[in-house]
Amino acid sequence: MNIKEINWSEVFSRDFWFGIDRLTIHLSDKLFLWTGVGLVALSIVLLLYARFVHNYFLAKVALRISKIFLIIGIIEGLWYLLRIQYIQALGTRFTGMLILLCGLVWLYWPVKYLVVHYKTDMEKAQRDASREKYLQK
Repeated sequence: MNIKEINWSEVFSRDFWFGIDRLTIHLSDKLFLWTGVGLVALSIVLLLYARFVHNYFLAKVALRISKIFLIIGIIEGLWYLLRIQYIQALGTRFTGMLILLCGLVWLYWPVKYLVVHYKTDMEKAQRDASREKYLQK
């Protein structure tokens, strides 16, 4: 599909976000499903990274982010199931987008930790390791 072929007036309509087309599953619905599958796959990669990285702080953040991706990916998959079952209230595209936005808001805290506190925590851990190295006898 080409981006020039998208009918933007339909994308911004009330029926697109709050209605369910009972005749067919649209590309936008499949995009929500594949976003969920991608988040689950990314979660597995981050879980493996958290398992094998030697940095405690990065492992902790990777584990938190992977849990967020896993939960949001599974919920998106469940949303797609609700969508193909034509459940009116929970099967709308608005609900699918709301799930993704909640995941984005939920990512705020791990990203904030990486930006604000990670560097200071690493410096403190290095100082503590150096102190233990020379004080231990």
